[in-house]
Amino acid sequence: MRDIPSHLPTKPLKVTAYLADDKITIQNDIVMFDAVLYEAWFRKNGLKMDEKGGVKFVGLPLRQFNGNRWAASRGIIGNSKIEFYCMGTKNKIQDLLSYIITDRTLGIVDGWYVEDIEDDYSLIHPKYGLMRPVPVIEAVALKNKVNLDQYPCRMFGVKPPYWKEVNKRLCYVPIVSETPGDCC
Repeated sequence: MRDIPSHLPTKPLKVTAYLADDKITIQNDIVMFDAVLYEAWFRKNGLKMDEKGGVKFVGLPLRQFNGNRWAASRGIIGNSKIEFYCMGTKNKIQDLLSYIITDRTLGIVDGWYVEDIEDDYSLIHPKYGLMRPVPVIEAVALKNKVNLDQYPCRMFGVKPPYWKEVNKRLCYVPIVSETPGDCC
């Protein structure tokens, strides 16, 4: 994936959502951080769900890749919290997260903590492996960094909104709980 120059400086961040309970409603099997920020952007800007279709640009404070994709990971879920990784602008992310107090996926969020970290884990994490969907046509570049054979291959969104058909590509999906599929 090729970076697009950002107008904002970005750095590696770990973002933790502290939840009121463990009742997380996951759609599409994973919770993506750019989808959380995407929802927050619309809340901040006062747009309703039915108005979202007419918006042509959503400015997220994340490093951007080709095709309006973002350097943001899936959530690592456990013990009333979710951890995300990204390349982003800390103060801008903190501002957007202040609009996510309740969420239909996350439930009630008691608080957010954004911290600087040394390395970028928005795509690959040394413990958790693949951190976001990767289109098959781009996966060749990752063969020496992660074992893609352990991940299912299916049509999946590559950017928010993840459910939207035009955003879906044949991807390796960062889910290890199901039987992996052969993409080729």
